[in-house]
Amino acid sequence: LWAANQMCGTGVDDATLMEWSGELGSDCPVFFSHGAAYCTGRGELVEELEPMLSLDTPMLLVRPDLFCSTPAIFKALDLDSRSTADPLELLKRLTDEGVSQEVCINDLEQPAFANLPALKMLKQRLLTEGRNKYSSVWMSGSGSTIVCWGSMDAPNFLYDEDEWEGAVIQPARLLTRQPGQWYQPHGSGPMFGMGDEESYGEGMAGKEWLEKAGFVEDK
Repeated sequence: LWAANQMCGTGVDDATLMEWSGELGSDCPVFFSHGAAYCTGRGELVEELEPMLSLDTPMLLVRPDLFCSTPAIFKALDLDSRSTADPLELLKRLTDEGVSQEVCINDLEQPAFANLPALKMLKQRLLTEGRNKYSSVWMSGSGSTIVCWGSMDAPNFLYDEDEWEGAVIQPARLLTRQPGQWYQPHGSGPMFGMGDEESYGEGMAGKEWLEKAGFVEDK
């Protein structure tokens, strides 16, 4: 939507694009924020926030070769087992104290882990073997990506054990965007991470990684 709006010169504002994007999917409207937002409803109600975390903080994203059916995960959600924590209080703690295991709550972990015990095991392994590296480990959305916050280094078991063959292991950082622009890699420093340099772009700056990954065409 954003690219089509730019290329066609239609001049549709971000608020309208955000509204339209909600018809495409519940995960879409947040991308028309500037990168930090508090989303409610089914994801279409987006409240802009100032970034509360350093954009330089390293992360590791681990997506195992496991399929999570979003409809099945929501259908299996036990509403009575959801966290009773106030989301706004968690947001305040995140702002004041930073990322910790206590504030990173995802109610969809319960049905996802019930459907895919291997995914639960992966999270536990990452917590245990990354205890001196990661301040928090949690599942993103309805799965199956696991977010490791605080380091780009991947534990050896992800590469050594056949069970995790085919997993996508990607160093990452947070992104924001300026009005009238799309998201850009933050800063010029390299993203260092332990892994397969050819596959994962170890030590490459954001633009280099984007080019290698095929998001930027060679001139």
